[in-house]
Amino acid sequence: MQDRWIPRLLTAALTLGLTAPAPAQNPPQCPQPTSNKNTVIVDLATGNVSGEREFPARKVVEVYFLNANPFFFEYKFENKTIVTEETGLAAFLKAFAPTAPSAPAQDQPEQAEVPAAAAARTPTPATITCDVAGTIADEKVSEGATALQQRHAKVQAALKSLADQIEKGKLKLQAELTSLRAETSCQGIVRSAGIIAARALDYQAGIQAVKTERTALENAIIDQEARIDSVKEKLFTACSYSTVRREIEKLDRHLDSYRTFLETSGKDLEKADEAIASQQKVIDGARATLAKPDLFYYHQTIQGPDGSGSVTIKTFRKEIGAKDFPTTPHVELELRFGGRQRFTLAAGAAFSSLESLEYDSVQAFALDPNGDLILDMNGKPMLTSTVGRVDGSDHRIVPMFALHTRLGKSDPFWIVSGVHLTFGLTAKIDTTTDVEYLLGVSFSLAEERAFLTLGAYNGVLERLRPGFFEGQALPEDLGDIPVQTEREWDFVVAFSWRLN
Repeated sequence: MQDRWIPRLLTAALTLGLTAPAPAQNPPQCPQPTSNKNTVIVDLATGNVSGEREFPARKVVEVYFLNANPFFFEYKFENKTIVTEETGLAAFLKAFAPTAPSAPAQDQPEQAEVPAAAAARTPTPATITCDVAGTIADEKVSEGATALQQRHAKVQAALKSLADQIEKGKLKLQAELTSLRAETSCQGIVRSAGIIAARALDYQAGIQAVKTERTALENAIIDQEARIDSVKEKLFTACSYSTVRREIEKLDRHLDSYRTFLETSGKDLEKADEAIASQQKVIDGARATLAKPDLFYYHQTIQGPDGSGSVTIKTFRKEIGAKDFPTTPHVELELRFGGRQRFTLAAGAAFSSLESLEYDSVQAFALDPNGDLILDMNGKPMLTSTVGRVDGSDHRIVPMFALHTRLGKSDPFWIVSGVHLTFGLTAKIDTTTDVEYLLGVSFSLAEERAFLTLGAYNGVLERLRPGFFEGQALPEDLGDIPVQTEREWDFVVAFSWRLN
């Protein structure tokens, strides 16, 4: 049977060569960092973060990770620096990332089950039925059997008393460990661990009682063996072989049962020693951990990048003895430096439902204002230069340059990094030079690298001048197609990628 209530970190402490350290006289001092605008405090127990999140460029920030519980958890830190706008030669300064010390993985030690007492029943004294009863009585074999029975009962009682003491100590230690795990403050963790570390196991009286009674039982067995040997000599002289053999076998079997019990009780005592050692490992582990104050909190000094950027610190936590750290961070902290850029230049494309019309001279059959074919003198359709539409799409996809202006301080939400006001310049891909533009609101994505814009598009529409229509035959002396331009507003969706 295995007991899983003993944390592996505590039992691993002794496997590293620590043997029964003295109780800590000076418990670890829980840090009390001064709360100011350059200090960030992360509570590793609750995940709460207090302090500013935005700082000037290259600012030195002190980050404290408090209330670590090294008795049940291991911690790991990952830092990532992102530069969004460099103002100097240095791209960024890598943040110092301490790694929480941890005990090497150990196999869970087996907690021995302490039986209440040996399972062997008290042997029933042999009944003497043959005519040699008088001889057996003379050698006091029956008295020896009674003494064995009494010694057997005393060993059982001593074993049960010791087992009850160990179980009581185990339950008390379990309760103290449960209290230790529930603590969420450094002071509470140190206080609860100190209670465990201050414990002194006292099972020696119970162990000695078992040993004393086992020795008395062993002596009683030796005494009974001598009595039986004496009986054998007299009986084999006076009685038949078969009669003596049956009686002696009864006596030997009776004595063997006590020998078996003596062996079993010895194994029970060994299991009791193992159970006591397991409890002592927990206590010694608590003492060893309390002697290492750097396990109860972590500290990082972060210097911001040279310009606008951010430093993200991910803290991972896993149970002591677990194989891997989880992929989801226990706490994630983002520190922004230099302020996020107010203005961002970007390039991309815009989509609008505004139609795109363009006219030119095309070879086609001429039409009259009603849309009917014009026939020549021979009654055939007349093929000539006519007014034709060369672009008649009901939407536009145009290239765009945009200026995005961040609107105040906005914390990231879902995949959105920020909200921006956007002004964009566009132009149709044709021979004209008419500049078109858009106005809208943009949502930045991927840490303000990409922008999705929704807004209004102001575009140029080309229309035929009054008196002209599609399919009209063009006079030979007419140069360009007679068109006029006008502007219209329509809905637009745009996507752009930052340039600066």
